[in-house]
Amino acid sequence: MSKVLNKMNYTAQIPMYKGSIWEYDMTSAGFTMAKKSGLLHKEEIKFLENLPKQKRVVELGLMLRDDPDLLKAVEYGIRKTIKKFCISNEINESDIISIKRDAVFSTRPAPILEIDGAKLHEANKYTSFFLFNRTELYWNTEKNKASWKGLGKEVVKRDSPYFLKFLLNIIKSCEKGSARDIAYKLNNYRIQYISLKLEKECYRECNKDGMYRHLVNLYNSAILTKSFPGFENLNPIYNYQEFIIPLFSVLWKQS
Repeated sequence: MSKVLNKMNYTAQIPMYKGSIWEYDMTSAGFTMAKKSGLLHKEEIKFLENLPKQKRVVELGLMLRDDPDLLKAVEYGIRKTIKKFCISNEINESDIISIKRDAVFSTRPAPILEIDGAKLHEANKYTSFFLFNRTELYWNTEKNKASWKGLGKEVVKRDSPYFLKFLLNIIKSCEKGSARDIAYKLNNYRIQYISLKLEKECYRECNKDGMYRHLVNLYNSAILTKSFPGFENLNPIYNYQEFIIPLFSVLWKQS
């Protein structure tokens, strides 16, 4: 049996996958498994059931924080259900792009969506996957929709109009065309970035801190500031190494 199916978090170490990807999420995973655990009193279950969804998530989170046994039972139940879901739908390790706790990203569709009383649903469908150094992109070219994993919601919100938009423009422009055309486009995008031709916000480091890196170091340590130092003092190396080089590498091979 594949060890992958026993993991709460897993990402296939492939730089790119092109083709249909289905995202299946477990409905109310934590609450479902908490009820199935046998560790909640009837009064506690009734209390949680009568709460609005978001309030229920908060209250259950507090219970899990204060009860290690309940937390352990919920996590075990989720792992067991996801594993059985994959086995029941003949989803093998080679079909799994990633597992995110109570969600599975699979290249194989799943007709069986109820497992021992737990329900899963098709949350999203994608047409390609890209793995950067520490970030995953799930992309639906038909809906022009991107889902970023590993950056955090605030980073995605902050950088989507700027650097992340730049990356998506690269992907969209290289989806079709001859090898020569794609290579030409990639080189143009590379020159745009390293020549500092984009908006200044595109050079904010795409991570939680979102700082600008200065061209000079201080005592062999990088100088990072929230304020833009000016293009003449800017070092764009972080985004270039973390995102652009991995993306260019895989797209160049594709061409």
